[in-house]
This record gives sequence, structure tokens and C-alpha cells, in this order.
Amino acid sequence: MRVTEANVNQVSAVVFTAISTVAAGVFFVVTLVGDYDWVARAGGTFWVFLLAMIITMPTVIPLMRARATGTPVQFGVHDHAATMAAEASARTAKDPVCGMDVDPAKAAGMSEFRGRTYYFCNLNCKKAFDGDPEKYTGS
Repeated sequence: MRVTEANVNQVSAVVFTAISTVAAGVFFVVTLVGDYDWVARAGGTFWVFLLAMIITMPTVIPLMRARATGTPVQFGVHDHAATMAAEASARTAKDPVCGMDVDPAKAAGMSEFRGRTYYFCNLNCKKAFDGDPEKYTGS
């Protein structure tokens, strides 16, 4: 089965289920030679299958998605602080006068200059900007 962006989830499910089934089958075969009763053998096989699903699912899905899209997959630690900062900066604007981050929905004021909207933390910053906008925009 060829993996595409449209079927990546289905292919991923088939792959990690197959891997888990093989792992459970290996466990079952290995326990045939030991002194295990059938309840322990069946229970162990079930748990090996379940744990293999839990382990392989978050690994196989990004690998299959990367294969379908042709993008490299990166495993490892990601920076939550950087992600949170990027999301916060996407929701905020910087006051050009004092440099404070301002939520545009709660800004004390706003001004238009050369086709761009500027938001202010208080009316004093807005007055200063309106008096000499070029000083604060670097133009």
C-alpha cells in the first residue's frame, strides 16, 4: 500500500498494529518453551501487544506523515517556552513607544501610520506616537 497524505492515518494504523502483533507473537512463542501456564502466556501476550501499540503509535505516525509529505521528521526535545512565546507574540503587538507587549483587543489606543496599525498600552504612549510617528517607527 502506497502512503499518501490522504491515507497516512490508515497506513500508520496498519503499520503499528502489525508491529505490535509481531511483538506479541514473538512473546507468545518464547513463552512456549518456558514453564508458563496458559493464563500467564495469554495475559502476557495481551500486555505485550498493548504496550507495543502505546510505544509504536507516536513513533510510526510522524514517520509515515514525513514519508507521505516528503518532509524530514525530527524526533527529540521541543521547546515549550519558545512555542508559548511565539503564540503570545502572534496574539500581541509591541507598543512602539515603550516596547510593551499589548493585546490588540485590550489596547488603550491605536493609530494608523503608513498603512500599518500600531497599538498602545496607554494614552500617553499614543499621544507621543501621534506627535512624531517617524521617531518611533524608524522611518
